[in-house]
Amino acid sequence: MANTTTIEYQLREASQLTNAVWAALVEHEAGKWHVAAHYRLGKNLQSSLVKFLSNTEVDAWLSGATSGGQSRSVSLPETSNLKVERLYAFPLSSKSHTVLVGAGELDTWASRIWKLVVSG
Repeated sequence: MANTTTIEYQLREASQLTNAVWAALVEHEAGKWHVAAHYRLGKNLQSSLVKFLSNTEVDAWLSGATSGGQSRSVSLPETSNLKVERLYAFPLSSKSHTVLVGAGELDTWASRIWKLVVSG
């Protein structure tokens, strides 16, 4: 896997190209999701994301995306405190890492940018 600086650069560039609010590389380790790298995800937002991912249903949704290797998205309730309308998951081929993107509606072009990011 690329180093953190390279990953954060890719998250930043893809976020700016696709008008994403924030992006994070998360990994599943010891039964929990952790933020490995991020762009525009402050401490409070990062804490909200980790708390959101610890929910059993969300964990199952994200684990399914990661193990299946297919991108997914879900509408978020305001109670998630993630400051976005939708959460997009773009799994890496490693089966334990996924890029999460917080945004409004991503169009086909924006989704293709994110798929390109995780394929490299």
